[in-house]
Amino acid sequence: MVHFKTEYEEFIGSNEEDLPLSLSLQQLLDTLNEEEKSVILLRFYNDYTFKEISEVLHIPLGTAKSIFYRALQKLREQTKEAEIYE
Repeated sequence: MVHFKTEYEEFIGSNEEDLPLSLSLQQLLDTLNEEEKSVILLRFYNDYTFKEISEVLHIPLGTAKSIFYRALQKLREQTKEAEIYE
């Protein structure tokens, strides 16, 4: 299950059915910390811009981008380890 800070749930949605994630994707997301999950899901699931993400999460724009790219790198490393990476 993906957990978010409660103050972000209004922007992301708290209903589990709103996130049709496969088990393998869910497992990958579980390797991220709460902030990284929030940024990744806001960007890919809700199609937010980095500016919108920074406003929603009350973080600087550069920080939102840094968190995003760090989370992507973690996900890439996890997929390589799981031999899912293509």
